[in-house]
Amino acid sequence: MEPADMPNAAVLKQGVGEISNADEDLRYGPGCAFLLPADRPSATLIGAVTMATLQVPLTVVGALAEEWTGMPAADLRFAAMAPVSAARQGTFGRTVDFICDQLVTSAITEIEPLLAQELTRLAAAAILETFPNTTMTAGYLAGPGWVAWATVDRATEYIDARAGRPITVEEVAAWADVTVFALRYSFQQRFGTTPEGYLRRIRLERAHQDLSNADPTSGITAAGVARRWGWASLSQFNLAYLRRFGKLPGRASQN
Repeated sequence: MEPADMPNAAVLKQGVGEISNADEDLRYGPGCAFLLPADRPSATLIGAVTMATLQVPLTVVGALAEEWTGMPAADLRFAAMAPVSAARQGTFGRTVDFICDQLVTSAITEIEPLLAQELTRLAAAAILETFPNTTMTAGYLAGPGWVAWATVDRATEYIDARAGRPITVEEVAAWADVTVFALRYSFQQRFGTTPEGYLRRIRLERAHQDLSNADPTSGITAAGVARRWGWASLSQFNLAYLRRFGKLPGRASQN
């Protein structure tokens, strides 16, 4: 197999197989996860197998790595095909099942743009946390530095004005003229959450407004509003809503 041009991870559902390259030989069976090498060819021996796969643009995975650690996105490399642990393999498998259910097996025929972005970010995070890579072995990285509150204000204004469309932390950082790592650190200091967490707070507020203003005869549902604002799981939306507003969504049906 030729190298993949983006991180391509799989979880085997049925069957057995082998995959090997110059550095690694891996045998896998049901429940096993592996990452196809992006920088060297590999040979695969498989029978009749069923697997679920995730492919995420390398730019997205690299940007998330930089946001988390401050390591330049271009320095991201994956070091092995096998997961870092059995526990992470199990978590990765459940994440793949969840994403595939949303995109493939659910009855939803159209994915909201914000939900598509959230699922892509979830997939990128799962790959970063599951397979050995340079974020786990990087040496000294410079700290985020000092960020003025006025810079944070510019970032929040940008988020508030654009919460209804897919935006990235890189966009926000560029607008505020800071690195994504510094922006993440400054949001933790000021709001106790990341820029992504702050964005989800704003989107939850907008979802609350939509539900509060909904005509009971309009057919608007809590599930539809949740997807509109980036929640794939209605139960997670309900929990976030309950924590923020002290009640479950009440003005619209949850079906």
